[in-house]
Amino acid sequence: MDPLSVAASIAGLVSLGDTIFRKLYHYVKDVKSAEKEVRVLKNEIAELNGVLHNVYLIAEDLESSHAQDYSVRPGHVNACLATLYRLETDINKMGLGNKTTLRTKMQKLTWPSKVIDLKQFISEIREHRNNLNFALSADSMTALLKCLSKQDELLQGIHDVEAKLREQADIETRIAVDKERQSILDSFLFVNPQEIFQTNLRLRHPTTGFWLMENDNFTGWLRGSDNHLWLSGIPGAGKTVLSSLVIQRCLDQATQQRAVAFFYCDYRNKKSQDMVNVLGTLASQIARQNEQCFQLLQAYASTLNPPSQLPRNPEVEELTKLLKEMANAFEDVRIIVDGLDECGDGDSAADVSRTLKSLVNGQDVISLCCISRDEMDIREALPQSFCNHIEIAAHSRDLEHYVRSEIEERTRTKRLRVKSNNLKDEIINQLVKRANGM
Repeated sequence: MDPLSVAASIAGLVSLGDTIFRKLYHYVKDVKSAEKEVRVLKNEIAELNGVLHNVYLIAEDLESSHAQDYSVRPGHVNACLATLYRLETDINKMGLGNKTTLRTKMQKLTWPSKVIDLKQFISEIREHRNNLNFALSADSMTALLKCLSKQDELLQGIHDVEAKLREQADIETRIAVDKERQSILDSFLFVNPQEIFQTNLRLRHPTTGFWLMENDNFTGWLRGSDNHLWLSGIPGAGKTVLSSLVIQRCLDQATQQRAVAFFYCDYRNKKSQDMVNVLGTLASQIARQNEQCFQLLQAYASTLNPPSQLPRNPEVEELTKLLKEMANAFEDVRIIVDGLDECGDGDSAADVSRTLKSLVNGQDVISLCCISRDEMDIREALPQSFCNHIEIAAHSRDLEHYVRSEIEERTRTKRLRVKSNNLKDEIINQLVKRANGM
């Protein structure tokens, strides 16, 4: 299945708004003494949905005209989602989503103003609506991107966006490369992680994983703290797809003084389970980002291929030392390794974890992020005293928005017919509930 488009993602947002509007509508209709602010909130939701529908049409038109070489960074869409989900959660807590409960308690029910800040919700929804209204007046792709993105620095023009995309899509080579140098770099690129990275970028739903962007431990690590991270989760939780978001955010911040290197361990590829291949591939990436680092790699390659002697293979201890020396050429180095638990046929997960830990020990420059299942040997190798632990699960908001977007897309293309809005809501609730974090 192809990943959902931006238009489909916005359609999922419209679906959520419709659900909230119906709940507010029934409350206002059945409770004659409903507060004025509740009626205002209902109307604001209705107007927001109208604007979202128009934004959806714009996004759909751009996609149908093959104007797809752009990156709609869904910062505003995510903020709008967050507001609507908070509102829906508050509504559901009070039982307003259950029409039967509403009717049986009609005489006693009053809007919980002290619990639900109506004015705050009204203010936030108006802000989202105004921002999106401005997007509707955009007469170019650049203007639309500016409305939907919080990253204004990326929006100095469409060429700046395209340049940034190229930077995100690959490790930028900042050194002069001829045929001989390329041969040295390639000789250490034992397993090229680029294809897996690009595949997972395509698979990731536009708003999936933004909960991580709000996690204090992650944002602190991303800002450049010397703390390390271990992200763990059950099979099917979307760890590898989420890792692409982590890598992308690091690449966003890559500079001449801030290097990024990443690797995917894969149970289907035995080469990716060998620690020499892991470290060598990381070294090849970092060497591309600094001339001094390339010189170090070139010197090490010479020791492996001495004149008039047989060549030898690199060793873990040597590569660990080499990477530490390379790191000294930067102010900050981000290393992301996904799939530690998938090294069962090669070096064990615990051995890989301990080696990565030794790589950063005594090194203030390197910040490590490991992603894996929560297994005891990895937990022991990466204790809390060494790194912050973040539990990964397919968050209900990610799941719900994905399901809503998929249902709206299938309905639009007539692959699905749901006559009742209540049935649609029940389908969404059951799919999210029974996913169990997958």
